Amino acid sequence: MNENRSQNPEPRQVKPYIVTRELLPVMVLVVGFVLVSGALLHLSVRQHNVIAEQAAQHLARSSIMVLRNNLTKFVSDYAYWNDTAQNTIEDFNEEWVSDNIESWIIDGLEMDGVLAVGHKNRVIARAHRNGTQRLSDPAFFPAGLTSLIDAARAQPQTLGEVSPAISGFFRDDHGLYLASAAVIMWEDERGASLDQGVPGVLIFFKAIDGPVLKEIEAQFLLKGLELKTDASPATLNQLPLKAVDGTILGKLQWRVQEAGTNMLRNLIVPMTVISVLMLCTVGYIVWRTFRAARLVENYYKWLESQAQELLKARNLAEAANRSKSQFLATMSHELRTPLNAIIGFSDIIREPPNQILGPEKTKDYANDIFNSGHYLLTLINDILDMSKIESKRFELLEEVVPLDDLIQQCLKLVSRAAEEKGIAVRWTETSISILCDTRAMKQVLINLVTNAIKFSQPHTRIKIDIHQGEEDFVISIQDQGIGMTDEDMERALLPFGQVRDAHIRENQGTGLGLNISRALTELHGGGLTITSQYEKGTTVSIHLPNYRIVPVQNASEIGTPDGGM
Repeated sequence: MNENRSQNPEPRQVKPYIVTRELLPVMVLVVGFVLVSGALLHLSVRQHNVIAEQAAQHLARSSIMVLRNNLTKFVSDYAYWNDTAQNTIEDFNEEWVSDNIESWIIDGLEMDGVLAVGHKNRVIARAHRNGTQRLSDPAFFPAGLTSLIDAARAQPQTLGEVSPAISGFFRDDHGLYLASAAVIMWEDERGASLDQGVPGVLIFFKAIDGPVLKEIEAQFLLKGLELKTDASPATLNQLPLKAVDGTILGKLQWRVQEAGTNMLRNLIVPMTVISVLMLCTVGYIVWRTFRAARLVENYYKWLESQAQELLKARNLAEAANRSKSQFLATMSHELRTPLNAIIGFSDIIREPPNQILGPEKTKDYANDIFNSGHYLLTLINDILDMSKIESKRFELLEEVVPLDDLIQQCLKLVSRAAEEKGIAVRWTETSISILCDTRAMKQVLINLVTNAIKFSQPHTRIKIDIHQGEEDFVISIQDQGIGMTDEDMERALLPFGQVRDAHIRENQGTGLGLNISRALTELHGGGLTITSQYEKGTTVSIHLPNYRIVPVQNASEIGTPDGGM
């Protein structure tokens, strides 16, 4: 018995191992298939749910768009009508307004309200299905309604064409309304119908209430549609309803139809059966390839990191090359022009006296040489100042200086340029002194005023305002020049940046003026901001901290502005 036991242990130990080894590939294959199928199914369910949510969101937007289009069409038609202009603004006809505006809009077009306003939003005509009194007084207009009227007046008007309408939401004590407003226009070349110089505005509005929600729900298949008036952020099953200024006044909410989840409920039983059957087969393959996949993935990540580093290095090299090329192109152009003038005029003067130039001509050439040399010196000083600032070697030599004196000194230096273009420079009288580096602050003011003169239209005005706030005081230079777009302002604040405009390309300069001014202002603990409207003007503001203000004991000792140049 003992001998038999010693001969049979090996078969009893090997058999389970062999069975497990044969079944393992099948089990692993099925496990992998189940996992992959489950992941794909989960992704498909999520995508179907997202698609359903997006479709519902699109339907909700479409429903509001339909309401907007209807309101816009009606109000545009009524606003672009000689009878409306004549009987509401030009020669008010109470009977006509009552029949054709107030009664017909409510009963015939099934609106919930109509409003016609004129100068200072004076109510000319109004009708409201709920009979509210708030619309009778402009002082009690809802904020959304007031901004809608202002936006309608701001729309560009074209003579002889339908008045463009603008729509938005507003809310009062009775609920939320979708409104559309348009300027009342004559059908001929007279343009907008004016009430004391202000275009009259016609507004139609419709309440977003139960009947409207039921109609949208039935027409666009949005289940459980309701109106929410809380100010919480909108979710995927909510559509924010905004005023013209972007304020959220309410939200449309509906029940989410989870199409992917419903599909999963139908597939879960057959997918479970298939997953169990394939688990053993797929699992083995996944296990055998797991280690190789990890090696490949790690190698790919290493290659990707190397590629990112190479890409960063290439971008840095390209940026450095562009900066170098831009600097060389700018400086070669800016230096070549005055150098050519210096060489040319000096060559004429140094010629033998076989050509009689005369003292006046010689003086003109000498002035041109002097101006060109001075311009070269200015360029070099700008570059040196920028270099000192970037290398943090620019030191402020601070002293107390009356602000009016500082402004007067700067304006004297730019007075000739202003006089040549017939530009008047005015500033707000002040009696304060500031602690600053006089040369640096003078350079900032000269740069900004020179830019304002350079880019202003002839015979306009430049205004310098001084305003003290709670944390800082502001020196603003406002011109009436060509202005800048947002892209132009970003470019102008870059080193060597110049605005790409036909009016400006001919002006000299390296483009360092604004950059140096901003850097010098920041060295004083302040900042520089720009606001501009294209073709209307630009305002550049210097913000300095209030601790740099030094009270003046005797304000009469500080010079007063002469009021212009």
